[in-house]
Amino acid sequence: MKKVPLILAGLWFPASIYATYQSLPFAPSSVPAADTLFTQLTPSDTGLQGKNAYADPEMWGEKYSEFQGGAVGTGLAVGDVDGDGQVDLYAVHKTGPNKLYRQVAPLKFEDITDQAGVAGGTSWGTGSTFADIDNDGDLDLYVCQFDAPNLLFINDGRGRFTEAAAAAGLDLQSGSVIGAFEDYDRDGDLDLFLLTNVLDATEHPEGEPDYLFQNQGDGTFKDVTHSAGIANDRGKGHSATWWDADGDLWPDLYVSNDFEGPDHLYKNNGDGTFTDITDLALPHTAWYSMGSDFGDINNDGRLDLLTSDMANTTHFKSKVTMGDMGGWVDFFDAQVTPQYMKNALFLNSGTHRFMEVAKMTGLSSTDWTWSTRFEDFDNDGWLDLHVTNGMVRSFTDSDMVNKIKALQSKRQIIALVKNSPVLREKNLAFRNDGADTLHFSKVTSEWGLEHEGVSFGSVAADFDNDGDLDLVYSNYEDELSFYRNDSQGNSLIVELAGSRSNSQGIGAQVIVESSQGTQIRKLTVARGVLSSSQAIAHFGLGSDTAAKSVTVHWPSGTVQSFSAVPAKQKIRIQEPTTGATALPAKRAVNPVSGLFTESAKELGLDFTHKEETFNDMVRQPLLPHRMNTLGGGIAIGDADGDGDSDIYFSGAAGQTGALYLNDGNGHYTADAREQPWSRKVQSEEMAPLWIDINRDGALDLYVSSGSVETEAGDPSLNDSLYLNDGHGKFSEADSSIFSPVATSNSVVAAADYDRDGDLDLFVGGRVVPGEYPRAPRSALLRNDEGTLVDVTDSVAPGLADSGMVTAALWTNANGDASRDLLVLAELEAPKYYQNVGGKFAETPYDNGLKHLKGWWNSLAAADVDNDGDIDYIAGNLGLNTKYKANSDHPFRIYFNDFEGSGKCNIVEAKYEGDNLLPVRGRSCSSRAMPYIAEKFPTFHDFGAASLESVYAPEKLQESLVKEATELGSGIFINNGKNKKFTFKRLPRIAQTAPIYGIAAADFNGDGNIDLALAQNFNGPQVETGRYDGGIGLLLLGEGNGEFRGTEANESGIFIEDEARGMAVVDLNADGWPDLLTSRPNNQAQAYLNAGEQQNQSLALSFHSHIRGNPQALGAEILVTYSDKTKRAFELTANSGYLSQNEASIFLGFNSQRTPESVQVAWPDGTRSQALIDTQQRKQLIEQPTSLVAR
Repeated sequence: MKKVPLILAGLWFPASIYATYQSLPFAPSSVPAADTLFTQLTPSDTGLQGKNAYADPEMWGEKYSEFQGGAVGTGLAVGDVDGDGQVDLYAVHKTGPNKLYRQVAPLKFEDITDQAGVAGGTSWGTGSTFADIDNDGDLDLYVCQFDAPNLLFINDGRGRFTEAAAAAGLDLQSGSVIGAFEDYDRDGDLDLFLLTNVLDATEHPEGEPDYLFQNQGDGTFKDVTHSAGIANDRGKGHSATWWDADGDLWPDLYVSNDFEGPDHLYKNNGDGTFTDITDLALPHTAWYSMGSDFGDINNDGRLDLLTSDMANTTHFKSKVTMGDMGGWVDFFDAQVTPQYMKNALFLNSGTHRFMEVAKMTGLSSTDWTWSTRFEDFDNDGWLDLHVTNGMVRSFTDSDMVNKIKALQSKRQIIALVKNSPVLREKNLAFRNDGADTLHFSKVTSEWGLEHEGVSFGSVAADFDNDGDLDLVYSNYEDELSFYRNDSQGNSLIVELAGSRSNSQGIGAQVIVESSQGTQIRKLTVARGVLSSSQAIAHFGLGSDTAAKSVTVHWPSGTVQSFSAVPAKQKIRIQEPTTGATALPAKRAVNPVSGLFTESAKELGLDFTHKEETFNDMVRQPLLPHRMNTLGGGIAIGDADGDGDSDIYFSGAAGQTGALYLNDGNGHYTADAREQPWSRKVQSEEMAPLWIDINRDGALDLYVSSGSVETEAGDPSLNDSLYLNDGHGKFSEADSSIFSPVATSNSVVAAADYDRDGDLDLFVGGRVVPGEYPRAPRSALLRNDEGTLVDVTDSVAPGLADSGMVTAALWTNANGDASRDLLVLAELEAPKYYQNVGGKFAETPYDNGLKHLKGWWNSLAAADVDNDGDIDYIAGNLGLNTKYKANSDHPFRIYFNDFEGSGKCNIVEAKYEGDNLLPVRGRSCSSRAMPYIAEKFPTFHDFGAASLESVYAPEKLQESLVKEATELGSGIFINNGKNKKFTFKRLPRIAQTAPIYGIAAADFNGDGNIDLALAQNFNGPQVETGRYDGGIGLLLLGEGNGEFRGTEANESGIFIEDEARGMAVVDLNADGWPDLLTSRPNNQAQAYLNAGEQQNQSLALSFHSHIRGNPQALGAEILVTYSDKTKRAFELTANSGYLSQNEASIFLGFNSQRTPESVQVAWPDGTRSQALIDTQQRKQLIEQPTSLVAR
C-alpha cells in the first residue's frame, strides 16, 4: 500500500492516519494486430455469443407504433458482479432471455445467466444498469422492460441475484427506457430517475411521464417526482444523463426526448428539488434527441454535453430524408429554445448559458445516432467520441413517407415499411484534435471501427486491465460487437470506494492535472443510450509518466488530493470514515464578474430595440437568412455641446431611435424633447453618425435607413440628416442640403477625402428588398459647403457596385497620407479603393484581399501587432454553421429566373468533394420552382442530382453569382511598405457565431490592443437554425497580432442572444474604455471597465480648429512609449458594425511602460507633436492654430 499526502475537507492530514490509495499496476499492453487503434474480436474469440433477437410478431403488428416509435433499442451494462477484479457484461435482448457474461480470463467470457438468475422477463427488453442499490458493496442490476414490470436484481455478493423490484417499489410497468441512478440528494445512497418513452401510441402518442424515486435507505424507494419539481409532461425519452452542469458539485439532470417533446435540463437546487433551466441555459437543442453523454472536451475543468439526432453525413442521405419543413415554421417560432435536426454540443462557458458548437467541432451530423460516448480512447489526454448508428428501417425516407400517405390502412403501412431495407449505417469515431482547436477529426477507418449495421447501446470499459478502454455495442438481430483497444499511451484509472458516500462513489468528481491541462471526470452510471458504465475515472496522460495531482470530490463533501501519481496503474481510493465534511452551497445562477460590469440600469440606459414581426421569406422563400433584423446601430458624440459624450440608438421599423443625454456625472437620460426622428417611425434605422455637416461647430446626425420590410423605392428607405442647433435640438435638413435616394442602406463612413475642411460620406447599399442577393447602389456624397452631393460616378465609379455592403472604413493603409476606403460586403472580397488625387479606384495589384470572399459583417481598425501601421479586424459568418468554403470549393449563391416564370429565385450551392450540389432540398425548392418536382419525381432522384442536373447550365452561367471562400472572422494584417495584407483568423473560440459589433481598444491597460465582440444571429431559414453559439467575447491582445480568448468570468462580458452594434466610450469619465452594445428585441447593455489594478488608462481626445471637423476625424496618430516602441491609431468616424465610438484613443500603461509623446497627422495634412500627461485620466490634444489654413 502506497502512502501519499491527503487533503481532507480543505485541510492537510497525514495520509497514513486518514487514507491511502491501493495501487494496481496495469496488465501488459496488448500488441496491435494491425495498424489500427482497435482490433475486433469475434464472438468465438470472446465467448460473447448469442444474437439479439427481435422475434415478436407484434413488432410488425398491433405494437408497430410503439416498437418503432420508442422501444426499438437494447442496452448493455458493465461491472464486476462477483468481485474478482474482472469486468463482466450484461446484454439486454429485445426478445428472448437477456445475457450475463462473466469474464473468466482476459477478454474471455462465459454465459452465467441461468445460475445468476438474471435472464429477465418475456417482454421487450430496453435498458439495463449496474449499481449498488442497497449500498452493500456489490453491484445490483436494474432492467427496464416495455409494458411489463421493471426488474430489480439484488446481488448476494457472489454474482447470484434475487429479483426484488416489487418489494423496492420499482416494478413500474410503463414504456420504461433506462434507470439512471445517482445520489441526487447526497445522503449516501443511490436514487433513481426512470426515463420512459411511448407505451400506448393510440392513447398517448406523446409518450409517458418520467419518474424520480428517492432511496429511503431501507431497501425501498419513494416516488418524489412532483415534489422534486420534475416535469409532469409526457415525452419520448431516449437518455437521461446525470452530470454537473454548473460546476457546483450537485448532480444535475439532462433528459433527451425524441420528436416534438422538448429536452429538459434540470438544475439541482440542493434541497431535494430541481428547476428546469432549459430555456435559460441552452440556445437550442436537438429535435429528435436520442443518446447523450458528457465530458470536458477542451480540458478547461468544466463538463460539456452532447445530444445526438439523425442529421446525415452525406448530401444524398440528407436530401432523401429532408421532408417538407414548411409546416414546421410556427413550431420553431413558438419555442423559446428551438429544436433543430442535428446533434447539439453544449460547451460549458462557466456561466448559466452554454455555447452550442456542434458544427464547428465537426460533430453536428453523425447519421441516425443512438449511443454517444466521450472517452479518451487513444490515451492522449483529450476526450474522443464514438457513436453508434442505424435503424431497423429508414422511417425518415421521404419517398417512403409519401407512399405511406397514400395508403389506407395500418396493415398496408406496416407491410410497406417491413419490406423496405434495413437502414444499415457505419458507427463513427472522432479523435479530439486537442489544445484550442475545438475540433474533432473522423478516424473511424484509422481506428479500425468500420462496423456497418444497426447498433444501439454501447459501453466502454477496461476489460483487460491494461489501461485503455475497450468498446462493446449491441446490434439489431446480431451478436455483440467487441473491440479491443491497443493504445500505447500512458494512462491512469481511478476507482473509488465510498464510506460515507455510496459504495462506488457515484456522483464524485475526480480531477487530474497533467501537461494536457485539467481533466475532470464525474462518476455516473447511465450514459449514452440504454446502457450503464464501469464506475471508474479513466485519464489518458499521453507521454506523461505521472499525473501532477489527483483530486477527489466525494458526494459526502469530503475532498482528497494526491500529488505526483504515477501513470500505468489503477488506483483505488478509499473515502475516509472520519473528518469534517461540508456540502457545497448551491447558487441560483452562476454569477458573471470580471473586468467589466454590466451597468445599463445604473447608468439610466434603458433603450430596448424592438423589431416588428415580418417574414421576408414569404416574398423570397429560398432566402438563406432573414434580412429584416440587421439594424441596431449606436453613435457616440456630444449632441448638446456640453463637452461630454451622448448616445444615439437606432430604432427598428415601428419605433423611433433614441437620444440619451449625459448629465456629466455618469448618468444618462432619454431626451424627452420633440425631435424630427420621431416622425420616422416607419423607417428601419441602421447606422447613425455624429458629424458636423454644415461647419457650424455642432455635431449633426446622419442616419441611414435599410431593411426589407417595404418595397424598393419606398420613402421609408430614405436616409435622414438632422441638423443640430448647438444645444441638441435638431431639425431635418431640406432637400437643398440633402436629397436622399430611397435605397436599403447599411453603413455610413465619414472622412475629409478631398481635404477641403468638411466631412464627406460613403453610404453603403445593403440589399434590394425582395431581390436578395441583388445590391442597391452605394454612394459617395461629397460635402460642398454643407450640401451633400452624390459624386460617385465622377469620382469613384466602381464604388457604386460594391455589393451588399455591410461595413466600410476611411483609412490610410498604404501610408500615402490620403484617405482611402476599405469596404466589406456580403459574399464579396474586401475592396480597397485607393485615393489618388481625390479620385478612387480599386487597387489593381494583388493586395492579399482579393481571394477573401466572405460573409462579412463588420470592420474595425487598430494596430494589433504594434508595428506602427493600421491592421483591420473583420467580423465574418464564423465556423459554427452548416456552410463550408475555401478557395478550391467556394460556397455559392445564384440568382436568376430558372424556370422562365418571370420571377428570379435564389439557388444555394455547395461542394461535396469536387461535386457542386444544391444546398436546399426538394420540397422547399419545388415550392418556389414547381418544375423541380416534375423533373425529379422522388427525393432519391433529387438527392442524386448535381447542381447542373437540377438547374440548366446556361441559366447558372447567366445568373448573378455571389460566393464565399473564407468564413472565419479574422485580421487583415498590414504588411506595411509592400502594400499587402495577410489574413489571420481569430482564435477558434471567436468563431462560434457570426461577429457583428467589434470594439478594438486596450481594455485591460497592458499596452496592447484587445477586442470585444458582439455575436449571434437568429435570422437563418428554419432548416439551418440560429447562429447562436456565442455569448459575447473579449480577446486579450499579446501585442504581436495574437489574441487570447477570455471566459465570461474573466472579462465580465456576457451577451445572451443576438447582438449588433458595439461602441467604445468612457461612460463614467474615469479614463478607461467602456462598452455599449445593442441587441435586437432586447435591452441595450453597458459595460463599465474597472481596469486591471496594476495598470492605468488615459483617454486622449483631439480637437481640430478646422471648421467642419472639430473631432479631427481622420487624424493619424503615433504614440511613443518609454521603451521607444510606437503604436499607430486612426480616428475613424465609424467602427465595427453600424457604430461610432467616442472620438478618443485609450492608452493603457503601467510603471514599466508609459506613453510619453504623441505625433498627430491632422486631417488637413498638417502635423504636430505633444507630450502626454499620464497623471491625468483625460487629456485633450489641440491642433495648433498656427497650422490651420482654414
